[in-house]
Amino acid sequence: MEITELTKEDIKTILRTNQYIIKNINFQNNSINGSTIKNKIKYFFKIMSSERCKQEIKGYLSIKEEYPVPKLVEYIEYTDIGILIYEYVDAIKNNQGLLHDFILNCEENYKYNLRVVNNIFQYYEKSLKKICKVNSFPMEEFYKKRINTRLLKWYKDWEINEYKIIINGTIVINLKEIIRTLKNYFEKVKMYDAFLSQGDPNTVNIGIKPIFMDLTTAGYNYIGAEIAAFIWSELIADAYFCPKYHAKSYKDHEKILHIYDNYKPNLKYSINRDKKTIQIDGNLKISKIRKEILNEYLKIFIKNNIVVGDELKYYIVMRILCIFNIREMEEIDTIYSLFCVGMFLKLEGKEKNILSNMELMLKDYSEDVKIENGKSV
Repeated sequence: MEITELTKEDIKTILRTNQYIIKNINFQNNSINGSTIKNKIKYFFKIMSSERCKQEIKGYLSIKEEYPVPKLVEYIEYTDIGILIYEYVDAIKNNQGLLHDFILNCEENYKYNLRVVNNIFQYYEKSLKKICKVNSFPMEEFYKKRINTRLLKWYKDWEINEYKIIINGTIVINLKEIIRTLKNYFEKVKMYDAFLSQGDPNTVNIGIKPIFMDLTTAGYNYIGAEIAAFIWSELIADAYFCPKYHAKSYKDHEKILHIYDNYKPNLKYSINRDKKTIQIDGNLKISKIRKEILNEYLKIFIKNNIVVGDELKYYIVMRILCIFNIREMEEIDTIYSLFCVGMFLKLEGKEKNILSNMELMLKDYSEDVKIENGKSV
């Protein structure tokens, strides 16, 4: 049975057989989750293919001694479907408890508690004490393994590949060249500096308790891959693209669904199909709070002498192009995605360390979002 074939009644029956009673349920693209009760104790459940469940169990076992994670209570297998039963995290409530919720609250108040984010980031700093060399890592699922399944499949025959894209009059990119560069980079066999990490650091997977959730790609991951995922999620994706195009992932944290339009890009653009050019002018739309939090995050790596070169740009661009098919977006969002590609490709490293230049890029090429009572001001 496929995940997509499961109904709410199917899930109720499976869980009831194991003495669990469903309280609520949320159907997402690749998984189903919700809360359940057994012997008057509340639990969180997650349903995926048995293969992905076993992958998550492996990730859980790899980091549970080093990172605060919900305790895995039970694994139930039903044909080729798996159900993971975790302890319920009471600290996470309606529009509360996630790093995502914390950032939204800080944006409304124009300030944030540095201690809260550093309580989260301390686990990265501890993990950086144990760096090892690897030739593959769990997070490759989001990068190398998406070259054929998403990057080429979605964009190989796109007419925009032949266009010259001019950003703010000075940055010129060509998507066809970018795709070729990404393909060549990710196809090469290489060794990576890896550290133990949660592996999918979007702001919905991190609680401010602190606690780290969704461990399918947890383990020893390439440091640059982890940083790229956090940068894209924290700065832009979890504020705008994800709530707009994957609203289901914000179950019980729907506040963003009412305000993500505040992060809508303010761009001027023109498309000349005869000359095959796209001209885009504007800035990244990012709140001051998000930039400050990112700078605190990057300080952890810079302080620990972590050097990430130009390849960081490739990992960020893969996140931009291969989470959602930008061809299927509203036109302004397609243009904004291309704009983001160009802006991040512009990044240059200082003394070969690209992390040190991120703050300057955001300062010079981003527009602060200010929100009050749920509206931009």
